[in-house]
Amino acid sequence: MLEYLPPRISREVTIGGYAVPMVEAKESADGLECHICLDGRFGAIIPAGHAQSVIGLLAHALAIGAGYSCHGANSVSVNPHRVKVTEVEAIATGGAHG
Repeated sequence: MLEYLPPRISREVTIGGYAVPMVEAKESADGLECHICLDGRFGAIIPAGHAQSVIGLLAHALAIGAGYSCHGANSVSVNPHRVKVTEVEAIATGGAHG
């Protein structure tokens, strides 16, 4: 069955002037809620006052998942051949098990 859906009224968003890919959002008419859609498939309605922090968290999570250090101006791609590793050694405690 074919359905004709109404046009979507949402906006791409930016944080600090940098686009947040795959995230669209719109504020409710009364300005109290923010409707967020991730990748055109997953949505949430949150209080408008929390939109900045929630979308910021999504922006950083998407950037890190794509192999970058963060979202925004300080973003650099991560070099998997430059990861420092440290070794953890057992510490003698002098107890019955040490």
